[in-house]
Amino acid sequence: MRWEECVERGTARKGRPDFQRAKSLFAMAEVRLDVIKEIEMDDDSASVIFTMMYESILEFAHALAALSGYKILDHVCTKAFLEDMGIRSIAAKFDIYRKNRNSVNYYGKKLEREYVEISLREMNGVIGKLKSEYAKLTSR
Repeated sequence: MRWEECVERGTARKGRPDFQRAKSLFAMAEVRLDVIKEIEMDDDSASVIFTMMYESILEFAHALAALSGYKILDHVCTKAFLEDMGIRSIAAKFDIYRKNRNSVNYYGKKLEREYVEISLREMNGVIGKLKSEYAKLTSR
């Protein structure tokens, strides 16, 4: 789906930039990351850690949207927003994470620990890029 379609359908709502909401979302994403660090990964906790990491990425993306004056109401439109920002590689990774998160949350799929360990390293890179974009937008 394209970003323009999300806005037209109302699954992304245009408003004014909301710096307080962005700041709160960013802070919550950071708290989530801190909590993740405290969880010992094993075969049972790997999927939970993965979904928490995804939620952190989602919060960082929504913080960027808030800075841009948007509230996004679904995950597919979050991907479209990231594409529209010009960070297509991050959007593509986000979509893969979304599908895996949905497998865990909606179908009870258990992700392999090794896959999660590899994904977490990649996800940390995604988070670094989103933080960098956030810094650019807040320094204007």
